Amino acid sequence: MRVYQDRGLLPPPRKQGRTGWYSDAHLARLRLIGRMLERGYTFATIGELLPAWQRGWKVDAIFAAAMDREVGNAIVRAAARLDAAHRE
Repeated sequence: MRVYQDRGLLPPPRKQGRTGWYSDAHLARLRLIGRMLERGYTFATIGELLPAWQRGWKVDAIFAAAMDREVGNAIVRAAARLDAAHRE
């Protein structure tokens, strides 16, 4: 958990005294991160994709605009996998 928090992938828990309380949102985020790692995404890539996805941005559009067509197409496929992982 702390590794994910240190990398900015997971927000800290709500603290009550010395105890940290994790919510269902934390669990959902952990599951999504796990699925992305299983699919070969790196921590760095996940760290870039999650904030954009949370803001409702189309991740494929973000990358396609910054990349040439061939690389952009690969990113579009990766974004589709991200969307599928989130829906699982």
